[in-house]
Amino acid sequence: MGRLNLLLVVGIVVCALLLISSQNRSRTLFVALERSNQVERQLENEWSQLQVELGTLSKGLRVEEVARNQLRMKIPGAPQTRYLSMQTLESQSVGGGGK
Repeated sequence: MGRLNLLLVVGIVVCALLLISSQNRSRTLFVALERSNQVERQLENEWSQLQVELGTLSKGLRVEEVARNQLRMKIPGAPQTRYLSMQTLESQSVGGGGK
C-alpha cells in the first residue's frame, strides 16, 4: 500500500509541475501575442501617416514648390514661350518638317 501511495504522490506532483509549466508557457505566449498586436497597431498608424504624407507630397502645389526651391526651376516668361496652332503643325508635317 505504501508503494502505491508513493507512486500516486509522485504522479500528482509530476502532473502539477506539468500544469504549472503549461500555464507559464501559455502566459508567455499571451504576452508575446499582445506585444505583436501592439507592434501591428503602431505599424498601421505609421502606414496611415505615410499615406497622408504621400497625398500631401503629390499635390501639384507641393511639386511646384519643390521644383522652385530645390531644383531652382522657374516658369518660363513670354520670350521663352512658343505657341503652336494646328495650322502650323499641319503645314510643317505636309511641308516635310520644320527646323
